[in-house]
Amino acid sequence: MPQRSRSLSVHACKACAAALALAATITSAQADVSSPYDGAWRFSIMPYLWAPGYEGHFRYNIPPGASGNPNVNVGPVDALKLLNFAFMGTAEVNRGHWGLFTDIVYVNFDNDKARVKSITGPGGDVEFPVNLGTEAGLKATIWTLAPSYAFYANGASSSAIFLGTRYLDVTSSLKWNFSGPLSLFPQSGKLEQKANAWDAVGGIKGRFGFSGSHWFIDYYADIGTGDTDLTYQGVAAVGYAWGCADIELAYRYLHYEPGQRRFIKNLSFYGPALGVRFHF
Repeated sequence: MPQRSRSLSVHACKACAAALALAATITSAQADVSSPYDGAWRFSIMPYLWAPGYEGHFRYNIPPGASGNPNVNVGPVDALKLLNFAFMGTAEVNRGHWGLFTDIVYVNFDNDKARVKSITGPGGDVEFPVNLGTEAGLKATIWTLAPSYAFYANGASSSAIFLGTRYLDVTSSLKWNFSGPLSLFPQSGKLEQKANAWDAVGGIKGRFGFSGSHWFIDYYADIGTGDTDLTYQGVAAVGYAWGCADIELAYRYLHYEPGQRRFIKNLSFYGPALGVRFHF
């Protein structure tokens, strides 16, 4: 082979090798950028609408002039008819394996039909009233805050564990009207009672991304205790990701069992949610 041809071949090989090295470097850098553990800060915020129905069992304190405690069953309540106002949103920050997320829900339900199951007197006497026009309303604030640790990531799929706290603040109102006089309780009246609780909660959350697709499934589950005997929550969502935003349709269930001697014996919220998550 002529010397000039040999020199051109050598230079061509060197150029190809340099191009391959540059491509590998770029690919590696892109992989590092897309890696959730690369140490870069990542933020997301998601406003959403959750239309929760609710049901619960309440035991109100003795009203003035009475000597009994009413045990009240509420629900299931139709959220779309009775939801007066709501504010909901979640935000998250991550760096490497570690993250921090918060979620806040405020709901205000108008009065709906309720049933006073029984009225218990101080001596243990029990009366079973006939409800004519008993109604109950509810306002609730639920706030969750927890640090998280991501232990798995593969493409669009990831999982993290977390341990944090959840705060519940509830105001419940009761308006009653009974048929016939009662020895333990007024025939009609109105009550309002408040309760709040701090609980430690822990659980798992994550995403399963379908390979080669924009579709994904998100999941979340927690359980905890503290001021309440037991609280737990589960969320399952299907979503579509594009660019810097995801749209998600979820079903959410949240349950509280504060204890038999508390104002709230049990309380559940449940229903569909729709939100858009923005990534920064």
